[in-house]
Formats: sequence, C-alpha cells, structure tokens
Amino acid sequence: MSNLVFKVFLPLALAFIMFGMGLTLTLADFKRVISLPKATAIGLINQLILLPLFGLLVVSIFPLSPALTVGLLLLAFCPGGSTSNMISYLAKADVALSVTLTAISSLLTVITIPVFMGLAINKFMGDETSLNVLSIILPMFAIAIVPIAIGMFIKARSKTIAKSIEKILAPFSIGFFIFIIAAAIYSNRASFFTQLRQAAVPVLLLNVVMMAFGYFSARIFKVNVRQSFTIALETGIQNGTLAITIAASVLHNAEMATPGAVYGLLMFFTVVPVVLFARKASRGVKV
Repeated sequence: MSNLVFKVFLPLALAFIMFGMGLTLTLADFKRVISLPKATAIGLINQLILLPLFGLLVVSIFPLSPALTVGLLLLAFCPGGSTSNMISYLAKADVALSVTLTAISSLLTVITIPVFMGLAINKFMGDETSLNVLSIILPMFAIAIVPIAIGMFIKARSKTIAKSIEKILAPFSIGFFIFIIAAAIYSNRASFFTQLRQAAVPVLLLNVVMMAFGYFSARIFKVNVRQSFTIALETGIQNGTLAITIAASVLHNAEMATPGAVYGLLMFFTVVPVVLFARKASRGVKV
C-alpha cells in the first residue's frame, strides 16, 4: 500500500496542485519580466542562488544526519509554489509579480534541482545514494511542467472553463497539500518526531531569515513596498510539496522528506505575522 501511495498517489496529488497553478497562469506572466526587470531579477537571484547558498550555511552550522541535510537543501532548491501566490494575495503584496516569479522559477528549477541535488548527494551522502540526474528531471517534468502547461492551455482556450475548474479544484488542492504532508510523516513515523526536533530550528531559520533578506534586499535597490513583500515571500516560501514528492517518490528516502513535512507544518505560523505587517505597511502606500 505504501508503495502505491508514493509511486502513484503522491505524484498525482502534486500534479493536480501544479495543474491548478497552471489554470491561473498566462504567457503574460512570463513576459512580465520585461516590465518588471529589477524586481524580477532580485527575486530570482534570491530564490535560485542566494537561498541555496544560505541553505548550505545552515546545514554547516547544524549537525544533521546526511539524509536530513540533503532534505533541507532540497527544500532550499525548490521554487515558490502556488502557496506563495495565495499568501501574497492575503498580504496585499504584488500578486502579478508573485505569479511571475513562481512561473519562471518553476521552469528553471527543473534543471537546477537535479544539478544541485546531484552535488548535494555526492557531498553529504557519498556512496550511500547514487543519483542519475535524469531520474529527477523526467519526473519533475511529468508532475510539474506538464500539468502547468495543460492548465495554461485550458486557460488560453477558455478563461471561463479555467475559472470553473479552478473553483472546483481549489478545495481539493488544500486536501492534496495535507495528504502529501501526512504521507511524509506516516512514511517516517518511527523516527519523525526525533527528526522534527532536529530539523525544526534549521527549517525555521531558512524560512524566516530568507523572508527578511528578501524584503531588505529589495528595499536596498529601491523596489516599492508591495513588491518588496512579494520578493520576501517568494524568497522565504518554498514548494514543500515538491520537496516531499521528490524525496519520497523519486529518491525513495522518507527521512529526506522530513524537512519538507516540518516546513509544511511550521510555515503558516511564520507567515501570519508577515501578512499582517505587510497589509499594514502597504495601506495607503503608492506603488
């Protein structure tokens, strides 16, 4: 039964979530990088380069097992997901910029995640695990890029149909998100709470410090307040469901999925004060 969950249901759940995200995207979201070059560049550099580097710093400070170390780095390698778009909306940040960053990073990480994971596994796990880069690229393409493309195609053909499907799918997406976290916890239930104690602080540090860094790095370059909060959220909020699915369903390592599960449990506690502060700070601010 557990093999069925990880080989079939877990990838399908993520594919449905990514399909739902595709229903919200258009080609204009990818072209927006031209009209928002500075904000987009800062967001992508933070997310694709500086966040993985900070992840390396975190795992060098905290003594984690090899699998937890690679699992935390996997989380840092992942793009922002549809969750970051939703939180940007709640925070009254720049949702268009959030969607743009999520869309572009989701495409780019199909390449960066396999490459970075290969390096991480080689450094921290050595001969314990061998990794064929294609073994990550192909599943990521199938469960992330293809569903997004199908969703975008449907929206391009009919916004009405896309909106109708999105309304039906939205409640299920939340259920899929909960299912993926629950599956990760259940698969590693014998040692999950021990690993939770080990991973909680590093995961929180990755989330909180990078949200703060995202905001202040944008403000230093004179990005407006709403876009700065968007960059903060995109920098600090990762697609934990993707991290769990890659760890559990592609790499077949339940312990490696633990940081993603811990992140899913703790993330909402850290973003609530950010959302409240962003809503207050953005009130009356001209963009």
